[in-house]
Amino acid sequence: MFSFNTPIKIFLLFLLVLPCFADVVPPIESPPSPTPEPSAEHAQQAQELPPQASPSPTPYPILTAEGLLLPRNQAKLASQVDGVVEEILVKEGQFVQKNEPILTLNAREQQLRVRFAEQSARKAANDLESARRLLAENLISRTEFERAEIEKAAAEANLGLATLQKDYHILKAPFPGHILRIHKKPGESVQRFETLADIANCYDMIALVYLEAIHLPKVHRGQTVLVTPLLGDNPETLEGNIEFADPVVDPGTGIFRVKIALRTPSDTPTSVPTGIRARVQFLPSQ
Repeated sequence: MFSFNTPIKIFLLFLLVLPCFADVVPPIESPPSPTPEPSAEHAQQAQELPPQASPSPTPYPILTAEGLLLPRNQAKLASQVDGVVEEILVKEGQFVQKNEPILTLNAREQQLRVRFAEQSARKAANDLESARRLLAENLISRTEFERAEIEKAAAEANLGLATLQKDYHILKAPFPGHILRIHKKPGESVQRFETLADIANCYDMIALVYLEAIHLPKVHRGQTVLVTPLLGDNPETLEGNIEFADPVVDPGTGIFRVKIALRTPSDTPTSVPTGIRARVQFLPSQ
């Protein structure tokens, strides 16, 4: 029997079932837009661009220590003779080459001795030639000829000694470097072995580090090292290599010495001074 409430019930049932059909019906997708093809000019530019290599990161140090920056060559130059300073040929801070004169001592007496020795050596050479001719004519004995040879050799040795004494009055640089200090002025007297000047090559630096014996297996010759001076806010970091690792540990302190050669230009000053402390980072072997 049909009642008035039947259509209402069917309508309510339809409303309950409708959401279930919404999950089953797939959504209508819009067609994808066509991708524009690159032009020939853009394709050629893409082929010409070189591949960009990603920068290799700095290896993490396996050991960090504190060391000291020093010139490789540094010396106090002393006089080899007594005398009086005659002339200063360089200034403090000046860079000099090897064997370049730094100062001279009064050498008038030595100059006269050299001239006398030259005359004696020349006379001895002439006497020897005369003795050789006389010996050939049997006018002198072999003993007299040998005495002339000895006199010539002695005269030449005396000339060499006088020249050497004269050269001692010129103070020369033993290696290229900067004149750090001159200790005398013209007219001042000098005693033998007295220090006259200080010299150091600040372009060629090394770093010295003292490590505990437990770190000996971690360091070896040629290993790359980064050295940063403990100076200022943004100090220049230098790269170097281990030149020498002392294989003998000091039994008293239990430490060993490591010498590092820094890669600095041989003829260009750096902003890194010598004689200061530095942080030394030992990088792992490649």
